[in-house]
Amino acid sequence: MFPLSSVDVGDIQTIEGPDAEKAYEVYKKSLIYKKNEIVAKPEKHSFDVQNSCLNKHNLCAYWAAIGECTANPNYMKLECGPSCRTCHLIDINNRCPLDPNSKDALGPNDLDQIFLNMTDVTGVFKQYEPIVHSHPSGINTENIKYGDDPILDGPWVVTFESFHTDEESDRLIELGAELGYERSTDVGEKKADGTYTAKKSNSRTSTNAWCTDQCYDDPLSQQVVDRIGNVTGIHDINHENLQLLRYEEGQFYAAHHDYIPHHIDRQSGPRILTFFLYLSDVEEGGATRFPYLHRMKGGLSIFPRKGRALLWPSILNQDPNNKDSRTQHEAMPVIKGLKYGANAWIHMRDFKTPNSNGCV
Repeated sequence: MFPLSSVDVGDIQTIEGPDAEKAYEVYKKSLIYKKNEIVAKPEKHSFDVQNSCLNKHNLCAYWAAIGECTANPNYMKLECGPSCRTCHLIDINNRCPLDPNSKDALGPNDLDQIFLNMTDVTGVFKQYEPIVHSHPSGINTENIKYGDDPILDGPWVVTFESFHTDEESDRLIELGAELGYERSTDVGEKKADGTYTAKKSNSRTSTNAWCTDQCYDDPLSQQVVDRIGNVTGIHDINHENLQLLRYEEGQFYAAHHDYIPHHIDRQSGPRILTFFLYLSDVEEGGATRFPYLHRMKGGLSIFPRKGRALLWPSILNQDPNNKDSRTQHEAMPVIKGLKYGANAWIHMRDFKTPNSNGCV
C-alpha cells in the first residue's frame, strides 16, 4: 500500500567509510519503521508525526549505526527520529509525561508565608536588609521594613539591599563577558516537537548569556545560587540557570510578564518567582518598573544599585499555578552608563532535569 520509495525520512544520508554497511542497514530499517509504524498508523499519533519526524542531518544513519541514539538521546531522538526509531517521542506528551509524584514548591496560600519569612527584619535573613515595597492587604506588618510610599494592597515586591557582594557581582559580569553576550530573545512559535523557537523582538534590546557549565560551577556563582535557594527555601533544581544581562545606553525591555503559559502543562510547572540581581550601579535610567502598581503615580519603579536584589511572584498566593497579572514589569531604558544584572527564574517543580531532556 505504501511503497518504501514513497516514504520520506528526511535528508539524504551519507553512506560511506568503515561503517557504511551498518549505516545502510540503519537507513533501510528506518524506511520500514516509518512505513509500518507511522505512515500506516496515523491514528496512533496526536499530531502529524509523519511530516515532522525526519532525519535532519545527512549523518543520522551513521550516528545511529555507531550508537549515538543511546549515547546522545536528547539530540538524536528529535533530530534523527527515523534512524533511532523514535518518531513517537516527537510528541512531547509521550516524550515528557508528567510525574504524578512530583512535589510542588508551593501550595495554596504558601506564598505569603514565604515572603513573611524572607522579609522579617528580626529573622535569619536580616543581614540582606529586606525592604517591602508592596504586599497584599491583611498582612501582619510587625517585623517588616517598608520602602518609601509602600503599596499595601498589591502583590509582593521586595528588595534585599545587600544581597550579593561586589566580588560576586564583578565575577558574574566577568563570566558573562567570557561566555559572550548575545541579543536577548523572547518565546517564539511552537514547533512540532512541543518546544518553542526563540525570537528576536524590537521590544527587548538587551544582550544576555546563560550561566551554565563552567559558569554555573564557578565558586562565586555557586555562592549566589545557593543563597537564592536558601532565602526562598526552594532548591536550586527548580531554578533556571542565571541569565546574565547587559544593557547599553538606550537598551530596554518593554512591559512583559515572566509567566509562560505553556509551562503549566510541563514537568517543571510555571515560573513562580523572579529573583533579579543588580550587578552594577547605573548613572541614569535602567529602573525595573511595575506599571500596574501605583498607576496614578506612573507605576512602582526600583532603581539599579550594585548589590541590590529584587524579588516578586508571577503567580497568585491562593492559586499558585495561575498568573498574577499585576506583576507585569519592564526594564526602563538606560539613559547613561551600563546596566548589568542577572535573572533567576524559579519554577514550581524541578526545572533542570526536564530542561536537560528537552522537556521545557
